[in-house]
Formats: sequence, structure tokens, C-alpha cells
Amino acid sequence: MRALLVFCLFCICFVSESQIITRVSTQTAPDSLNKNKSISDSAFYSPDTRRPDIPFIDYAPAVIFLSSNDSIEDHAYIRRNFTDQMVSVWSKPGRYYPASKIYGLRMNGKFYRSIMVNPVEFVFAEKAVSGNMNLYIYPKIPQVNGWVECFSSGGYTNNMIIENENMGSKLSYGYLITLEPNANTFISADDIRVFTEKYLDSLPETRKLTSPYLKMNNYKNKKKILAVAMLAGAAGTAFVDSDIKWVFLAGFPAAAALTFINRKHIPGWEDMVKIVNSYNREIGID
Repeated sequence: MRALLVFCLFCICFVSESQIITRVSTQTAPDSLNKNKSISDSAFYSPDTRRPDIPFIDYAPAVIFLSSNDSIEDHAYIRRNFTDQMVSVWSKPGRYYPASKIYGLRMNGKFYRSIMVNPVEFVFAEKAVSGNMNLYIYPKIPQVNGWVECFSSGGYTNNMIIENENMGSKLSYGYLITLEPNANTFISADDIRVFTEKYLDSLPETRKLTSPYLKMNNYKNKKKILAVAMLAGAAGTAFVDSDIKWVFLAGFPAAAALTFINRKHIPGWEDMVKIVNSYNREIGID
């Protein structure tokens, strides 16, 4: 009876383990390649896996590209609250694949490419448009609260971004493009004025889509004028002692209203997708 019970427990463990199969499409020894492209939880603090207020992380089937030629299949989850974003896998809970060390991944029908957006920040950006111009989008996590520095073995360093739960749920996005055939050269498209002048000036239909944002962003000179006006108003209020002091005070609400109207605007991700799709249509490649 005891032998039968042990045999049943062994079968249950075997079936459970076989539900997730990791396949490696490379000639390199699989685990040694994975370790070169990943970091270990033994020397890295990962708050998401140890926080009691996160009862379940939604892992999804994914193909993780360790390089452009080597890949593994597993159930994966993207951890974005790090300056070097990471992919964790179901089969090895203590192993993480940083964006700085791998090529990208395909998950939930979407392709994410690992991209360095600045010297200390690596992200997984979703490929939103394919064509002569490719568009990649990634959510920006505010870093106003700073980082907590994390370490792992081998001299690798990463920083956990301290998120502010009271800042609201509205996300801002970063945009990067590539132009065929240079699919590995990523160009920032966050500055809509520079993006339009460099790539859209000869495409009138596409330029119409960005013109509202160009008008909104035409505020640099106005900001200088407003700053001078507010400085003059402050000086007048402080040093002029007469019935015309209210004239100086009237400049403050006007300056505040104009500053709000002329604040910097960037397209939402839906509008940016429309702009890049229009670019590809207008040059004849959809």
C-alpha cells in the first residue's frame, strides 16, 4: 500500500512538471547559455515574487529570444518596474532575463524587442507597426521617487523603480522607430516636432496628423515672454504702491492660463500608430 502511494505521488509530480516544456533551438548547451543570458535570484532581490499583496502573477506562453538566432519557450512575465526590465519564467522562478542581456520575446501574440533608451535604462518595447517604418512603444514608469539599487553576482547591477500608487492610472508612452533595412537602429520619436521635420515634411497627408501637436508645442518663445511678464508683475506688486497695483496682479492668472493652453503635448499611442501607418501608406509601402 505504501509503495502504491509513493508511486502515485511520483506520477502526479511527473505530470505536473511535464505541463511546461522548455525547448531550446540552439546548438549551444541550453542551461549554460541560459545562465549567461540571465541572473539568479540568489543574489538579486525581486519584490514582486515576495510581496504578499500580489497573490498571482499572470504568466503567459512565450518565446524568449536570447539572441536573434537562439530562443527558448516557457511561460513568462515582464517585470517593468526596473531600470533594466526583466523577464521571469515559470519553470525556473529564481531566474530572470534582463532586457540588456537578451534580444526580445514573443508573448500573447505580440513581439517585444529589448532596447536601450538611455545608458541606464533598458526596456521591452512592443512592435506596434511593421513596414518601411517600424514603430515600437513602451510604457514609461515615473521615476520621481528614485530607485533602490539591486545587485546580482558577476558585477551586474539593476535598480528597482519606486512607484507612487497615488499618481493615478494614466500612462505615458515612449516611441521608437526603425527604418528598413536598418531594423536594429532605434530612433527616438518622442519629440514630435523633430520627428515631423525629419521624416514627414514631404508627406502632406501624414503631416496633417501631426500638425495639431506642432501647434500645441509652439510654446518656447511664449514661455519666455510669460516668464518676463510674471517677473515684472512680481516686481510691480512688490515695489509699486498705488491704485494701479491691480494691473500687475492681473498678469498672473493670464500667464497661468496661457501656460496651461501652451503646455507640451505628445500624441497618444493610438494616434502615433495612425501616424506611422499613414507614413507607410503614403510612401507606397503598407
